[in-house]
Amino acid sequence: MKKLLLLALILLLTACSSESEEPAKDDQNSEDKIVVELKTKEEQEEALGALSKSDYESKFKAGWEQAKEWGIEDDRLLHEIALVLIAEETMYNTDLSKEEVIAIAEDNISLIDSVKTYALLQYKISITEEKINDYMKEVHNSMDTNSPQLQGYAAALNLDPVEYIDKYYTIQYENQLLTGALIDRLVAGGISQEEAMLQLKDSLANFRLENSSGPEIEMVLPQ
Repeated sequence: MKKLLLLALILLLTACSSESEEPAKDDQNSEDKIVVELKTKEEQEEALGALSKSDYESKFKAGWEQAKEWGIEDDRLLHEIALVLIAEETMYNTDLSKEEVIAIAEDNISLIDSVKTYALLQYKISITEEKINDYMKEVHNSMDTNSPQLQGYAAALNLDPVEYIDKYYTIQYENQLLTGALIDRLVAGGISQEEAMLQLKDSLANFRLENSSGPEIEMVLPQ
């Protein structure tokens, strides 16, 4: 049960942005807010399921090169922009401008980094390198390296799947350990795991809101 609850929280924490049940409206985007209308779940699954390893590889390479043409040099931001451009094609109904793509990619990175910053500043919780390395070994043993998506992204960067995960996703697995530690701390205060998850989700959202300098990103369901 604990593993399932932790997984549910991780999915909430690693989502690209907030998701609203309100339908998208025209001309909502501004310097302070970017609204992205999502495709239906069925449309997303169809679009993603139709892609082969070579499709993922070519799309990722194209996204990476597009980001470089925009003058992006940071490796992590290049990676995130490539993912956003693929998401725009397969998961979004909204056509994004260059500025919006970059803003969403930066927001994704901020979201990932905020967990570590929050845990350290608010609770003085951190994860040792040894624990991270041990956890990554478990990840390696359980990951599906035959996934066309994983293989395609790794091949685009001339990496094998394990090298790709280690380079770009170790921090997210560290976040899994951090969220587990944060939940345990809250549960020790006398609340249930479900309550701890909701409290942590709200606290992280408020922490990001107070410390974010970019526009708010909102994902909305299709009309």
